[in-house]
Amino acid sequence: TSTSTSVSTSSSSSSTRTVLNSLPCSEFVLFGIGASGMASAGVLVASVLRDEAMPGSPPEFDNIILRNLSGVAGLVSESSPNGLAFDATNNLLYFTSFTATVSNRTPSVLYSFNVSADWGSPAAVRLIGPLAQPASNGAFFAGRYWYVPQRSNQLRVVNFSAPGVLDQDVVYAENITGDASELLDFGDIDFDSNGLLYLSATVVVGGAPVSRELATFSLSDLQYRVIVSGSPTAGPQSSLSQIAFGSGNVLYNHDTATGELFIVDKSTGAPDGGAILVTDRYADVASTYCTDSRSDPNPGPGPGDDETTTLSTSSSTLTSSSTSTSTSTSTST
Repeated sequence: TSTSTSVSTSSSSSSTRTVLNSLPCSEFVLFGIGASGMASAGVLVASVLRDEAMPGSPPEFDNIILRNLSGVAGLVSESSPNGLAFDATNNLLYFTSFTATVSNRTPSVLYSFNVSADWGSPAAVRLIGPLAQPASNGAFFAGRYWYVPQRSNQLRVVNFSAPGVLDQDVVYAENITGDASELLDFGDIDFDSNGLLYLSATVVVGGAPVSRELATFSLSDLQYRVIVSGSPTAGPQSSLSQIAFGSGNVLYNHDTATGELFIVDKSTGAPDGGAILVTDRYADVASTYCTDSRSDPNPGPGPGDDETTTLSTSSSTLTSSSTSTSTSTSTST
């Protein structure tokens, strides 16, 4: 049965609107959202970085409150809302909600926020439907929403039959680290402009955290490559948390514990200089920028897929031999 759901929330939008879908090339937008216990709990924020492309210039940010989501029943919990990912083509910001306890991580519910709509209208926030697993990370690439289920070693991909209309949630790759004893606790994921997936995660073995690492995963050859791995509590890698790419493939890290935003040296995983911004603490971040073309590259077929089935930007879905969760919603009002 197809359903249409808009979510009524209180609005705390800034009186000064910024056009987020028509950015000059010198601007980069960092989206953030807070979970329970944070000052930003349930608040969706856009931080617009101006003159990012000007070397040597101090960065300047305009912080804009897009929406206060705390009025949505069940949305704000220990680690949610979370799973932020931005579809730049359709101006849809996806996010998730789930019950986040170590022993009971229930599957997430996926929502969308229309950045180009009236931020205060109920229709701006939509309930899309349930995911197969809990998602405390998320990225948008090739017209699809990607996530690694919390404390798993699996990469999943969500197909849409239309923008914001969930079709299938399927497994793209199992045992992505190559070691079945390792589970990944997030952290965050994001794609660079070439379609390479970056992961910032704590590695858990036998229920105990053993390391914090920054790694990449290739959708084409399914290779997991560790950039840096070390203590979860000490060393430069210990601050790795929420990641997002800016123009020129600049990788940013938002430290959830402090609210500090750093540029990351992708060769070492360490901060490249001091904090360029201190924001509220966010449970997750996402980004967009004027040269965003992350929906263009084609990563090729995934495991279990027919070789003729590829991740194109068409409306066809990614097929998989694994069990999928399907639901259907409509965005009509």
